[in-house]
Amino acid sequence: MKIQMLGCRIAVEPLNKVKKQSFIVMPESNENTGVIKYLGKEYDGSLQVEQVVCFGDQKQPVTVSGEDLIIMEPDNVFAILEDESIEEPKVKEIPQ
Repeated sequence: MKIQMLGCRIAVEPLNKVKKQSFIVMPESNENTGVIKYLGKEYDGSLQVEQVVCFGDQKQPVTVSGEDLIIMEPDNVFAILEDESIEEPKVKEIPQ
């Protein structure tokens, strides 16, 4: 099924893994972080697909074709998280 976001909304795939034990559902850390998967056609801001973001509580969780997503307004995104472990290669100068 194809997903088309309406307006300027965005859809984020959550990064948290949920552990289900009996009747208790316990999210692991990073419950308000995720990867942007879809942007609405009217969105014209600085967010991009595949960015990892930190977001607030104003969100709507949905499941579409087995894919867990969170739909929200872009204003609900507080930060873009960058992976510092992936660095561009640095050029070392060779002493002469």
